Order: sequence, then structure tokens, then C-alpha cells
Amino acid sequence: TYVSLRRIGRFLRRTEVDPNSCSHEDTPGVAAVIERGVLGWDPEGEPILQNISIQFPEGQLTSIMGKVGSGKSSLLQALLGEMELFNGRVNVKGSVAYVPQQPWIFNATLRDNILFHKPYNPVRYAKVIQACSLVPDLEILPNGDLTEIGDKGINLSGGQKQRVSLARACYADADIYLLDDPLSAVDAHVGLHILNEVLSRSKGLLSTKTCILTTHSSKALAFSDRVGLLSDGQVVELGTYRQLVRSRHSRLNEFLSTTSDQDPETNNTKMTTDGTPEKPGQSNSNALAHSRGQTGGATKPLDQSSTAGRQTVSNNPDG
Repeated sequence: TYVSLRRIGRFLRRTEVDPNSCSHEDTPGVAAVIERGVLGWDPEGEPILQNISIQFPEGQLTSIMGKVGSGKSSLLQALLGEMELFNGRVNVKGSVAYVPQQPWIFNATLRDNILFHKPYNPVRYAKVIQACSLVPDLEILPNGDLTEIGDKGINLSGGQKQRVSLARACYADADIYLLDDPLSAVDAHVGLHILNEVLSRSKGLLSTKTCILTTHSSKALAFSDRVGLLSDGQVVELGTYRQLVRSRHSRLNEFLSTTSDQDPETNNTKMTTDGTPEKPGQSNSNALAHSRGQTGGATKPLDQSSTAGRQTVSNNPDG
């Protein structure tokens, strides 16, 4: 108890993030922008993002690549207004849906986790389930989408939790989608399905939405309107995928050649608890055995952190 109280005390003594670190002005044609932004986590610490400038046009998919620690996740946090703004400007227009690397799952049914207290629309719900490749998983769950999935998604594999998190964001129907490496926990088949059915600019569920995707998957780049490369908290290259791959001096080409595409579409297939590659319809069968016969309505989580709330949708003050 004493240790827990000390941790809570340290948290409460931390300086509040300035609510003005992210503005919400109506900028025609631009969904989000960072101008000469210098941002970090600690007001007295070193900046993580250094003099970064990047615009995200409305209705476009921008993919961001970079080495581990280059600032990809921090870029999304900056757009959420979760970082300290030391200098520059951050502006985001409209509602935001956020899919983090670590999915936030609460103790309720799978359907409740997707709806997140929004009204149930069976037509939209069915489209979301299909696009996020959850149909095979529902077929093996004891009670389909009414199965209680347990605290923190204990009944689900990593890939299933990630797809539930993605489905929640898709169902929210936000203006802007911040997607933090959502393909990292799925295999090649599922990853390609998500790219086609969710992110594709021609037919995907989010085809008309502004999407900002951080990824290690080179296959996602061909689906993107623009591709950016981050290095040491700075945007070092930005352009269309075709422009960058055709350039002999492209830093993106150099980056892709050195990373060997270590992503789920190639040789980094995620494993289930029994050591086999994860596919749609696979889940933690031992945990699911305890869920048989359990159904239930919406269960509101007792505690929602700032990040958990952001995982679904945040609306700017201007509505």
C-alpha cells in the first residue's frame, strides 16, 4: 500500500500538460499540422521531437516510418496534445480516434469493447467486423461477440486485441485516425486484409478519412498517399511512395534496404500461446474455456486513463 501511495503521489505532483499545447482551429484542406514543433515529455527534460514541421491533408493516408526511437509514436502523442510544447505550433481539426500499440481492453463483451458505449448500428458494426478481420474469431468464441473477454483481454491473443482496438476506432467514425503500428501483431494474410479493407484509398472503410499510420511494414507504403521518414525526432523525407522509391538518393530506400522489412508480412510472424503462427480465428483456447456460457450487456470500466479515453475518440473543444 505504501509503495502504491508513493507512486500515486508522484503522479499527482507532476505538472499538468498545457491544454493549449494543441489548438483546434479550422484550417481549410488541412486536418492536422505541426509547425516548427519542439516537444517533449518533461518540461525540464530534453525534447523528443526537434523542430518538426509536417502537414496532414484532409482525406489522405500518411504513413510514417523510422527506426525504433525515431519519434513515430511521439508524433502521434503530439497530435493528441499529450506532450509538452516547448516551441512551435500543433493544430488538429475535428474528432480523433487513436489506436495505440498496446490495446486497451476492458472487462466486458467483445461487442462492448468495440462499441465503447456508442449506439449499436448492426449494419455499420457488421462492416467494421468484416474489415478488421474479426469474423473468423467470432465463429470460434463461445458466444460470438457477446463473449466476455476478461480484464485486459486475457482471453484474446495479441493480434485479436489489436484488431478489436482497430475495430473500436473504425466504429467511432472519427475525422482523423492516429494508428500506431496496428499491423505489428498480425500475420501476413490478416495484415493484407486490413490494408485492403480498412486503409485502401479506393475501397477501404476509412478511405475518406484522414489517417496517420506509423508502421514498420513496407507493404503499407503502396497504399499511402504520402510517406514520411523520421530520424532523431525530425522529418527527414516526405513525399509520395512513387517519388521516393524512384529517387536514387532517397533516404527511404536506404532505410528499407537496411531494415530487411522486419514486419508481420515477411519473417516476423507473431505467435500464439502454443507457439504457432497466429491466424484469424485463433485465440487463447484455455482462457476461452472459462468464458463459455458468459454473456452480458455493456460494462462500463471503473477507471479510464487519459490514454484509454484517447484510444477511441476525442472531440476538440470547437465540436
